Amino acid sequence: MASRNYVALVNGASRGIGASVAKQLLARTPFSVIATCRDVEQAHRNIASRDNHRLTVVQCDLTNEKDIEALASGIKTKHGNGGIRLVFNSAGYLKPEKSLKQISVGSLLAHFYVNAFAPLLVAKHVAPLYAPAHDTPTPPPTPTWSRNIFASISARTGSIGDNRTGGWYSYRASKAALNQIHRSLSIELSRTKGVICTVLHPGTCDTDLSRPYVTKTPPNGVLYSPDQAAENLVNILESLTVE
Repeated sequence: MASRNYVALVNGASRGIGASVAKQLLARTPFSVIATCRDVEQAHRNIASRDNHRLTVVQCDLTNEKDIEALASGIKTKHGNGGIRLVFNSAGYLKPEKSLKQISVGSLLAHFYVNAFAPLLVAKHVAPLYAPAHDTPTPPPTPTWSRNIFASISARTGSIGDNRTGGWYSYRASKAALNQIHRSLSIELSRTKGVICTVLHPGTCDTDLSRPYVTKTPPNGVLYSPDQAAENLVNILESLTVE
């Protein structure tokens, strides 16, 4: 088969886990990495790598479907149908409420737009661009990177059964919605493109998103740096199977 330049798309990559995952993918796969963000200069600074010739940073507002559609169109123009191998959704929004009186429609929508709606709209526009499931990348990477993957950052707080403290209404609900969205995506995309759909919990991380709310030792006693979390997450992506 002729050599093809496959793509890994990382959304929400200006900083934190997203930027670190982009660095991991540049170091550990042969793929071109497209990193979306709101702040292009910040993303370039945080993803700086010796493999930057394979990095493209694209400004994209993931709460705007037209931006997502334009992103997909640009990928198709440059890489054609079948160019995508991995999508990793890292963008997140967190401004937790502690009681019912703090709930507002604006806060609910802000959480749902970023944490749940954005990955679904990315799937809508990018799914047609996945590589055929039987394609083998050239040069051949590890076996996992010949599989199609759609992954998003979820959170333990999105678990219904594990909710023992209450509060955080908008964030919890948006992450629970993301989990259900991924369940439906896994059914549809496995049929049509052989895509493995998964949500990943990175653990408690020292990022700009979560730092203001980490007030005590995490449940497992570990506070991960973005680079540590990204390495763990990419290890998981490498180990995924269809089962």
